[in-house]
Amino acid sequence: PEPSEGKLSRLNSDVTRFIVVGISNIAIGYAVFAVALHLLGDFVLRGTVAQIIAYCVGTVWSYYWNRRWTFRSEGDVSGEASRFVLLQIGCAIISTGGVGVTVDALGLHPSLSWLGVVGVVSVINYVLSKRWVFAPRAV
Repeated sequence: PEPSEGKLSRLNSDVTRFIVVGISNIAIGYAVFAVALHLLGDFVLRGTVAQIIAYCVGTVWSYYWNRRWTFRSEGDVSGEASRFVLLQIGCAIISTGGVGVTVDALGLHPSLSWLGVVGVVSVINYVLSKRWVFAPRAV
């Protein structure tokens, strides 16, 4: 095979694995989000708080499976974990702000708002995970 075909196959399998991890993460994250929304009742910032809780659970799940399975990284755990945490903090700020604005400020449907925000953040997360967090480092 051509060298570019090998890269394309690898990219496709990375993307496929990232999507599988992402789907499982969305299912887990949404379940946590829905339970937290229910438990928070009429609390004024319930969308924001529920998203923070869901995001924390999803972050742990995502790191484990993306490092181990998606990107099959053998890099320095401390460096990758540090970059991963920084990326997730950025994504958490974007997702929490997005959900907070759409649910709490605009009064939009929590589930639809959450899914839309998660979709945008997932694309950002993949690109930066592949190119920065789990990218092979020069020795």
